[in-house]
Amino acid sequence: MRNKIYFIVIISFVYFGCKNESYPIHNPSIDIPVPTLVSPSDRAVDQPLSINLHWVRLVGSPIYYVQVSIDSIFTMLTFQDSSFVDSIYFQWGLATTYYWRVKQRNINGVSPYSKSWCFTTIPNVPIAPLLISPPDSAINIPLEEPTFRWIRSIGASYYHIQVSFNKENLYNPDSWIYFNDSTITDTVKQFARKAMNSSLGARWYWRVRAKNVGGWGLWSDLWNFTVVPAVIPYHYPSPTLLFPVYVNNVPTTVTFRWKQASDSINSAKSYRLYLVSHGDTLTLIKYQIGIRDTTYTISGLEKDKSHYWRIDAYFRDSTYLAGGETYSEATFRTAP
Repeated sequence: MRNKIYFIVIISFVYFGCKNESYPIHNPSIDIPVPTLVSPSDRAVDQPLSINLHWVRLVGSPIYYVQVSIDSIFTMLTFQDSSFVDSIYFQWGLATTYYWRVKQRNINGVSPYSKSWCFTTIPNVPIAPLLISPPDSAINIPLEEPTFRWIRSIGASYYHIQVSFNKENLYNPDSWIYFNDSTITDTVKQFARKAMNSSLGARWYWRVRAKNVGGWGLWSDLWNFTVVPAVIPYHYPSPTLLFPVYVNNVPTTVTFRWKQASDSINSAKSYRLYLVSHGDTLTLIKYQIGIRDTTYTISGLEKDKSHYWRIDAYFRDSTYLAGGETYSEATFRTAP
C-alpha cells in the first residue's frame, strides 16, 4: 500500500463581530466609561451579611466584572465574578472589612476598574456577660438589695436580664418571668424593694445577655440566691367601740362600752377615754386615764348635742401624755 502524505494548513483570523463569545479589540481612541459605585457607601460600617453590591448601569454595557478583596490593593481576592445587571450578591463574613471595585466591558473594549470602596460587616454578637452579684448560691441577701451587677461585654449596647423563682420558666419563651428587662444600657439593675416581698425566703434565679448591632449574644451562667426571710411587722390590736357609735337620742347619762384590745400576743393594760362636745366650738367633757375595765359611765351631758369620743389602748407602761399604741373613735348625739 502506497504511503500518503497529508499537509495541514492552519489559517488564523481575528473576528471583529459582536458575538457574545468574542473579545473585542480595545480602541484606544474611545473612552470607555468607568462604572459608578452606589452601595454600600464607601466606609460604611455594621453592614448585614446578605447585602448586595450595587453600581450604576451604563447604556450599552453587556457585562460587568466585580472584584472583592480583604486588602486595599486586591492581592487577596475574596470574590470575583461577572454580572449582566447592576448588582451582585455574596454571603459576607462577620466583622470583616471588604474592598470592592467594578469595571465594564462593551463593544469598544474593557474599562479600567472603578475607584475601590470599602465597607465593614456587622460584628460578632457580644460574649456572655460575667455575673458579679448577688453571688451564685448566696443566701439571705438583704431585701434593701438585691442589686444585680455584671461585667460589661465589649461592644454591647444593651443588656437583657431575667429573674425568676421558677428556673424552668427561663428556658420556656412562653412562660411568665418575674423580671424581664431587655432595655438596660448599664451593667447594674436594681428592682423595687416591694417587688420581691411576695417571695421572701424563696430561691431566685437570674441571668444576663448582651446585644450589639449583630444581635443578642448567649446567656450568662445561671446564678441563684435567696433573700432574707420575711419579717412581718407587728400591729397592736385596736379596741372595738360598742356604744354609743354613730347614733342619736343617746341619754345624758351614758355608759361607754368597748371590747378588750387583745390578740394572741398582747392585751391592753389600760385605756384612756377622751370626750368632747362640738357645736360652734369644741368643749372638753372628760379626759380619763388609767381605765382598767372596758366600760366607763359619764352623767350630765348636755341635751341635743353632738359628741365625739375616743378610746386609746395602752399595752406598755408608758406615759399617758402620749397617745396609746392604738385607738378607736366615734360620734353620737344626745336626746333633746
